[in-house]
Amino acid sequence: MNGLNQEGQPDPLDVLLSRLPEEPVPAELAARIYANILAHHRRHVTVHFAISVFLALAGIWLALPGFTEMLRSLSLPESGWPLVTTMIGMAQTGAARMSADLISAVASYQSHLSNPSNGVAWVGMIVLAGGCLLALQEMLPHNEG
Repeated sequence: MNGLNQEGQPDPLDVLLSRLPEEPVPAELAARIYANILAHHRRHVTVHFAISVFLALAGIWLALPGFTEMLRSLSLPESGWPLVTTMIGMAQTGAARMSADLISAVASYQSHLSNPSNGVAWVGMIVLAGGCLLALQEMLPHNEG
């Protein structure tokens, strides 16, 4: 140490700032700053929506063949009336049989979903969900505080 009092000397940044020329603040400065921030935010929202649309379309494109195959594997009656009569008949035979049929149908559908050939469909569903979540993030209100 050289023995000089550091507290008595001005800060070098203050010295540099005092050497700057005094200019008045432009009146439109706040408006320009606000416009730049708004433009940046709009670009951000546009990019997020573009990515979400791309991911949603890619997800639909990847998942649609697997969805159609899964839907073809379901065997539903062609009209609503046979379904109603089937449900009434199942209710008459008892809740135990209905739950057993339901469990076996769900297990069958689940085994069909876990088929390795539907891997592309699963990737498509994940990509579609990612696109939807990105779009939802932009639609929900944000706390900018």
